[in-house]
Amino acid sequence: MLSAAEGLAAKQHAGALRPLLLFARAGEIDEQARAVLALGRGAQVRALEELETLATGGTDEAPVDAQVQAAAIEALGRLFPALTDLQAKKRVAQTVESAALEGHFRSAGVRGLLGMADDRALSRLQHIVADEDEYDTTVQREGIDALGTLAEPSSESVLVHSLQHHALATSALAALQAVFPQDPLRVALHAATSELPHISGPALSYLLAEAEPAPLLERLANPRLRADLRAKVKYGLGRRASLPTPLLVQYVGSEFATVRDDMAWLMARHTLAGSSLPQAERQARAQSLAAAANATAQSWNQAVGTTKDQEANAFLRLLWAAGLPSQGDISDGPPAADAPVSFGAKLKGLFRKAASAVAQADEIDALATRSLRGDSPAPPLVRAESARLLQRLGAGATPALLQGAQDIDSTVRRAAVAALVPHALPQATALIDTCHPLDTLAFDALPGDASMLSTAPLRTVMLP
Repeated sequence: MLSAAEGLAAKQHAGALRPLLLFARAGEIDEQARAVLALGRGAQVRALEELETLATGGTDEAPVDAQVQAAAIEALGRLFPALTDLQAKKRVAQTVESAALEGHFRSAGVRGLLGMADDRALSRLQHIVADEDEYDTTVQREGIDALGTLAEPSSESVLVHSLQHHALATSALAALQAVFPQDPLRVALHAATSELPHISGPALSYLLAEAEPAPLLERLANPRLRADLRAKVKYGLGRRASLPTPLLVQYVGSEFATVRDDMAWLMARHTLAGSSLPQAERQARAQSLAAAANATAQSWNQAVGTTKDQEANAFLRLLWAAGLPSQGDISDGPPAADAPVSFGAKLKGLFRKAASAVAQADEIDALATRSLRGDSPAPPLVRAESARLLQRLGAGATPALLQGAQDIDSTVRRAAVAALVPHALPQATALIDTCHPLDTLAFDALPGDASMLSTAPLRTVMLP
């Protein structure tokens, strides 16, 4: 009989009132709760007084069970849209809102607000979800589910904020998908801002496949992005045929070393892939890389701790990217410390082909010279990269390279000698006599011919 009454109530049939009231008063606890909810869903306005009594806990003579009281609060919210009397609507709204904001029936109050579904109820739900001091995450999840059901775009900011909360993020993502069912890109952009990997990871994968590069670059420019997600975004963008130059230029000047490092890698990736760019864009990129390299040199000198290591990595990447020719083979990073001399030979002549980059090339040459000579502090790998870049200058870089060949770091010595060999072989071999103790590995780049066996020091270096 109860099921039949519920069926009538679902059709808002007046004949459902009497049997439902009967079960609400005399049925088992579960039956009472079902009947009370059916009264609300069925818009049985004549049951308002009964529901209000049950929602306050009944009377002293006939108290009601907590399950029935919770059902009555929810039923009042569902009944609210059918009420026409303003005083009755006000009473019901106050009862449901009070229950949602405090007490033991907050979940029922939240469901009641969902049933009310007016602007005031929406505002209360958004307040509950956004409350930073809220301790009951279960109630907040109920509120998020309600916002997803209401699907009001005005809830967007509240739901986006909840994506940062571990206990709420999954519900918030589902609610956003319900609010914007036809705009998955918008939802993914929001999800990608979450610091929770189970939320941002899938979103970033979707964005890398579907989204324009601008929002992804903006995400990559966030220094708080997790290392694994940062790598996913960077390498995903590296596969793009083109990236917006204004954003690359903007972000390569970031105050954060990791951001500068990634933006330099992206620009270098395009350069090495032979991407075709307008002259103005090539010029802008070259200028930004040169400026960022000089600024990073100063930042590295002033940094301490882990920040200094990050600045050193950025310094190396920027110097490498700024010194690349306009075309070349795809590479994943700066050459290794023991890279063969052919790297410099490939650079020679190519770099100067772009006439618009002469000023930037001179600026990078000057920075590399200062770094190698010790006029400006630089980490060892940067000094070694400076030697490789200076190789393209030929004899003009000999003084700096000779000084680098006597560097305290073996990696720098090896790179400097390798850079000297193509243009100043006599000076390179003369270093053997002045090198004490003799570092044979530093002279690996010397040509292996009979002329290099004329003296005992040369034989020590050249023979196994």
